[in-house]
Amino acid sequence: MNLINGCEIEYKITLRAENPFSTSTQIAVEGAILRPSNVNDPDATNQNNVPPTDAHYECDNNGLTRLCNNIKTNQTVVFSTEPLSFVKDGFLTNSNAGGLAQIGETITYKIKLVNNGGANLYSIVLIDPLLGGTITAIPQKSINADNVLDVGETWIYTLEYTLTQEDLNRGGVYNQAKVRFRETLSGVIINKNSQPTIPLTPTDVGYDPDRLNYTFVPFKVKSLLITNPMIRQRVKK
Repeated sequence: MNLINGCEIEYKITLRAENPFSTSTQIAVEGAILRPSNVNDPDATNQNNVPPTDAHYECDNNGLTRLCNNIKTNQTVVFSTEPLSFVKDGFLTNSNAGGLAQIGETITYKIKLVNNGGANLYSIVLIDPLLGGTITAIPQKSINADNVLDVGETWIYTLEYTLTQEDLNRGGVYNQAKVRFRETLSGVIINKNSQPTIPLTPTDVGYDPDRLNYTFVPFKVKSLLITNPMIRQRVKK
């Protein structure tokens, strides 16, 4: 790209922070440009005959007294932790002495919503297709009984699902819930899917790469094993 004297180009760069860590919620983001090796920059060309690889070196060694405009730093970038923790775990409520799952037994699900952000969350709707869609059960609330998930508050839902023959055939139940909420009373609706406390790994029973964040409850079922079968048929004389 060739730039004539006096022209400007504006770049918009969007970055995603993976596991950001800082002692504060404010971080500095720096952007810099470098000239090609065969082009001179009026205020950012180092006086040494080496190819440009470092914008700071270019500016610090330009031999000029004026500032270099090839490096910009934004000090107003702010990040925050995920505002809502949404965890769902389940376990089989086994009523028979043999430890085998049967039709009519139940899985008990614990669904936990925790507001880890810096503002209250509103208009919360919990949806679980396996459990009938929109959940109307009242959760256990750690701060007060209103319908606002306050900063630092935890809501815990305890729900049950009854096993079917299809579940027994599969040897386990996959499930994922969804929650809708707003960060302000009139804000946009945000959707978030649940995940288990400990996601499955490729060596775990029930691991499915297409359902990485699903809660999976495995169980044992009664099976019929026939060894050394002998089939006899009486021949009619």
